Amino acid sequence: MIDYSVFINKLKSDLPVQYKVGFARDLQKIRNGTTKVLNTVFVLPFSENVRPLDSSGSTNEIIEQQIEILCLTRDRIGNNGSDLQTMRNAVHNVIVGWTPAGAIYPAHMVRGSRTAYANGIIAWSDIYQVEVLR
Repeated sequence: MIDYSVFINKLKSDLPVQYKVGFARDLQKIRNGTTKVLNTVFVLPFSENVRPLDSSGSTNEIIEQQIEILCLTRDRIGNNGSDLQTMRNAVHNVIVGWTPAGAIYPAHMVRGSRTAYANGIIAWSDIYQVEVLR
């Protein structure tokens, strides 16, 4: 298994300085409107799928580990989502093609979707995947 902090550290070191990497514990404060957010990225566990490495009866497995990267920004008049898309592109450029230690293939994007948020915040959730041999 790959620790999620590896993704956090990668984003902190490689994202352009205008983007902040936040902590999951702050998400509820953001939803409640008690914490301000501007161009913030969050890394969250999403899912794990396990499949056999082969059909030979081997006990080795491949774990498909999916990570949610949630991008949040303020919904400003005239923004048309361009700030959000620019942030998503920056995250994508950092994560896709990078092979975290322990992964057998580079990270790739699986899907993405807009996520509802309150208090003038727009959010997008992208799911990235890495495979790990166990």
